[in-house]
Amino acid sequence: MGIPSGWELVILLGVLVVLFGATKLPTAARAIGQSIRIFKAETKGARSEQEASALAPQQENRPQRDNDTPR
Repeated sequence: MGIPSGWELVILLGVLVVLFGATKLPTAARAIGQSIRIFKAETKGARSEQEASALAPQQENRPQRDNDTPR
């Protein structure tokens, strides 16, 4: 049992139209699209924050000198 194709998709679409009505399906599809867009943006933001936090400790561990001139 894999991904539905051919007549299975036609029957599935017909059942969805009967259950939800033709007027609500575009609204539902639009809402799902917006949700996916927001999810992608949030995961991209979380990934960039993780990369930034992974680089930050490396920069903080460098030894710092007050005076670099030799005596």
